[in-house]
Amino acid sequence: MSYIKKILIVIAMLGLVFCGIKVYDIIQVFSGSNTAFNNEEAYVYIPSKVDSYTLQNELFPLLKDEESFRIVAEKLGYGTQVIAGKFTIKKDMSNLEIVRTLQAKSDVITVVIPDTNEIDVIAKQVSTQIEANESDLIVFLNDSLFLSEKKLKFQEIYKSGTYQMPWNTSAEEFRNRVYNISQKQTK
Repeated sequence: MSYIKKILIVIAMLGLVFCGIKVYDIIQVFSGSNTAFNNEEAYVYIPSKVDSYTLQNELFPLLKDEESFRIVAEKLGYGTQVIAGKFTIKKDMSNLEIVRTLQAKSDVITVVIPDTNEIDVIAKQVSTQIEANESDLIVFLNDSLFLSEKKLKFQEIYKSGTYQMPWNTSAEEFRNRVYNISQKQTK
């Protein structure tokens, strides 16, 4: 075999090894584990009005490699389609699985309304469970126009109990959901 053929074979083999390493790296970016927590799962809370800084503060502490996540998120269009809510990230998830989870619907949570007729107490407790803040909840829970339109009293709507809803529920959505549920229960 000629000397040039041997050099070409060595170059071709080095090229194959290099390509194999690159393909492996690409596969790892998409499908290798990228979680940095020891629990079986962790939660990400993405607010309705999210900016990239807030998103990074919520998500990046849970990741081993932020840059590989950015690459996958960009390829899948996640930066332009951020969905608000609470999301469950499981231990050893890949970047692809994490992005797909964040692109899906928010987890539904159980909201507990305490056994009281005090608007302030209800608003304070509910605001620790959903995205809506206490002051917005007070405004919507105390909406006399809404109550008079529905011909109901406050305590007829906001009964103690548990209610299922997304974490990123606004104060108005909370009021409307609880009202709709209370109406179904009275029928």
